[in-house]
This record gives sequence, structure tokens and C-alpha cells, in this order.
Amino acid sequence: ITQITKDNINSIKDLYLLFRNAEISFKYSRIRNTDNFSANLSDESFIEAIIQLFNLWIEDESQLITISNFREFIQMLITGNSLSCCYQKDCYILSFTPEGKIYFCDRSFNTGALGDYRKSSISDVELAIRRNIKNIDIKKSHCHHCRFNKVCNGGCLYNRINGWFSHECYATKSILEYIGNYLKSQGYEIIA
Repeated sequence: ITQITKDNINSIKDLYLLFRNAEISFKYSRIRNTDNFSANLSDESFIEAIIQLFNLWIEDESQLITISNFREFIQMLITGNSLSCCYQKDCYILSFTPEGKIYFCDRSFNTGALGDYRKSSISDVELAIRRNIKNIDIKKSHCHHCRFNKVCNGGCLYNRINGWFSHECYATKSILEYIGNYLKSQGYEIIA
């Protein structure tokens, strides 16, 4: 995973060429919720950098590498199916600590454990998660009216359970819009 930060935002082409020349596929991520505010990017800066990265990747005739975010967004827009947990309707990946604590996923380590595998059964923890999933009402959120809801499902399930629908929404919608327009210009029919 390559982090996109203020430190490398002006070197997106160099970053892409570094991976391409080494024939290393990668995934990008954005620094978020960090105390190191010097590394944080505005939505607009992040979107601009990712669109530049997409253009470099899609126009590269060598096709030596895959940027998994773009592969996923293209699949989501064309088929409506997601490869990763982040955009699936009810995906979660239980995470465990050496001390025995069970967490919803690796994003939830700061919010409290769901149980302890030495004291609780994993099936009880999963049952509690499924009950929470059923209580999420997308129709009451801003996601209900969003045209991308059918491909992103409101984003990360952990964020949805906690009512954090807009965590990265603006940037994701802008990037999906750009990639969707590119796909339409190439004759693809997209879902959103």
C-alpha cells in the first residue's frame, strides 16, 4: 500500500514510474485521522492526485502493473460487484490480538473489543455483528439518494455501523465519477 500524502503529492508521476519500472503492482491509500496534520491532504488535492495517477495508469500501453483501487472501481462500475471488503454490503473481517481480544476489523482497534476469544465464542460475536448490520438503515442516510450507492453500498461497513457515512465519500464519489466518465467514453456501459 502506498500512502498519498503532502510529501509525495507533487511526485505522482515519479511514484507511478518507480512502481511501473520495477513491475510492482500496488494499492494507494490516503493518510486519514492522524495527528500528523502536515501529512493530511484536502479532498481536492487527493482527488487531483488520484485522477493524475489514473490517467498515467490507463494511458500506459505497457500495462506492466495493476493499481488495485482502479481495478476495483472499474469492476464496481461495470458489474456492481466489489472485490474488497470496503465496498461490500455486509463484509467484516474479525481481527484478533495476541491478548485474546476480538475486534470487528483492523480499523476498530481504538473503539473497544467485541469480546475475548478465551471467554466468548466467535459465533456469539458474529451474531452480534449481524444484528448491528440489520439495524443500519441506508434509506435514512444521505447514501440512499446517491447514484453510487448501488456500487459502493455506503462504503465501509464498520463506518456505517458507527454512523460515519461520509468518511471519505466526497473523494470516492469524485473518483468514481471520473473513472465512470472514462469508461463511458470507451463504450462501456456502467451501472452508476
